[in-house]
Amino acid sequence: MKTTTKPHVISAMNAQVVYGWIKERGGIAIWRSINLGNPGASWSAPVKSAAGEVYGKPNWQCGNEPERIITDPAEVNVTVGKEAKRFKIRTRLSDNGLTIKLDGRSSERVRRYLEKYQTEDKETWYEFDGDTCIIMVDDTVTPLVDYIKAGVFAKRNLL
Repeated sequence: MKTTTKPHVISAMNAQVVYGWIKERGGIAIWRSINLGNPGASWSAPVKSAAGEVYGKPNWQCGNEPERIITDPAEVNVTVGKEAKRFKIRTRLSDNGLTIKLDGRSSERVRRYLEKYQTEDKETWYEFDGDTCIIMVDDTVTPLVDYIKAGVFAKRNLL
């Protein structure tokens, strides 16, 4: 398991859940993919289950040990994205017919726009809305505790 001082970044839609895991379930475990078909993927999971037992790896694609365990909310930042580009995409069935994939041209467009909007201090990602791809860029990054205190979650007595 690596130790790093760089804050872990999560999306705004996961802030409340992650904060709850840190406060009530022993922290969050960051798991990296060892599946060569899904490089760079990662998953976050609570360290313990609701019953207090150690929570195992969330997926068969994960390594046997988490890459990092975070128990301090100060080590987590929340990013709120803004839309940078929206465009139509085309899909196809995978070779075995079990999944839907982007066609070659759409896949290349996604890669090109991700690279175009990526900067040293701003991350990019994509989301799908039906047959539309939305390229998102970090707009604001806020420490988790500050985000929770400023948001609707403070009204729910989570702090």
